Amino acid sequence: MGTIRVRFILVALVVSFFAVGMSAFLNYFKYKSTIGNIVKSRVLVVGRGIENSVQASLQLGMQFSELSQLPQLMQREKSTDRLVRGIDVFDYSGQIIYSTDRARVGQKVPATWTQAAERSKTTEWTADESNEYVAGISVKNAFDLTVGFLALRYGRDEVENAAAKAGREILLAAIASFLGIAIVAPLALIVVIRRFERDLRTLEAAASHLEDRAQTPLSSGSAFDSVHEKILRALLARVRGDHARAVMHAFDARQAAEAQAYVAFHFYAMAIEARARVDMGEEHTGILLATTALGAIDTLQGSEYGLATRALGCETLRVARSPQAEEMRERAARYARSLLEHIRDPLFRRSFVERRVVPWKGRA
Repeated sequence: MGTIRVRFILVALVVSFFAVGMSAFLNYFKYKSTIGNIVKSRVLVVGRGIENSVQASLQLGMQFSELSQLPQLMQREKSTDRLVRGIDVFDYSGQIIYSTDRARVGQKVPATWTQAAERSKTTEWTADESNEYVAGISVKNAFDLTVGFLALRYGRDEVENAAAKAGREILLAAIASFLGIAIVAPLALIVVIRRFERDLRTLEAAASHLEDRAQTPLSSGSAFDSVHEKILRALLARVRGDHARAVMHAFDARQAAEAQAYVAFHFYAMAIEARARVDMGEEHTGILLATTALGAIDTLQGSEYGLATRALGCETLRVARSPQAEEMRERAARYARSLLEHIRDPLFRRSFVERRVVPWKGRA
């Protein structure tokens, strides 16, 4: 039991670690993206002032390459924000016409700048360099034609420092959350699986009892009890995942029931064997047995294992992907409805519908 509890706890901790880690990872990059957009918007405010001045000059009939007052305006705007390292204005060919850094005038901007501007569906565009970011604006004239581009270069330090600080805080919060989960989850799981462990202990005790008496005949010596015991052993073997032993016990029960003309036991054992054979990978044999059991059980007027046999047979056909699975399920559902119609007490009707073995779920 302790091993099962430890496994549950380890699985819960692994899932919790993954969930907390992914949450921290996504939050970090979401924050970094958000702070990056905020800084870019702040820089573009400076660029919009320059763009408005350029457009006003163009509306007066001045040529884009003849804006003599533009360099002084760019210097003033740059000084208003410490984040801005430099401002460049370049044409379609990528040649810088105006710049706050005179040495850059006449030089070519990186191709990524012009490509980013051309790809952008709005007048704003961005580009990344190794040591700085670039926020740009496409300058248009009165005819909505692009006449040039404005680029504002600003350092990565602001974004990187803010992201690193947030990353540390997110990491600490994630560690604290995981430690809290590591303390609470095991306690909660112990409470939740306590009943499961009790049921499993009962099942194991019953299985052990039967295994201890594997070679001992029943004290009553009754043939009925002998068949019943074999069916029970087959069911317990299936629960334990011992499909070969389940097939053996179910086959023995089927043979013994046939010899004694225990029809209900015979077809129920056949359905158990069919399901166990499918679990072993013998789909064709399982389908044949299940189809035989379902066809035979339909010919009987009544059987105490009629519902269980139909449910197990339908499950076998479904798992084995038999083309008859849906037809057999509908027939089993009709049988379940006919049983439900004979139950008058509302509590019993609801209890019947809620049984796992019922192949049809309806309103009681």
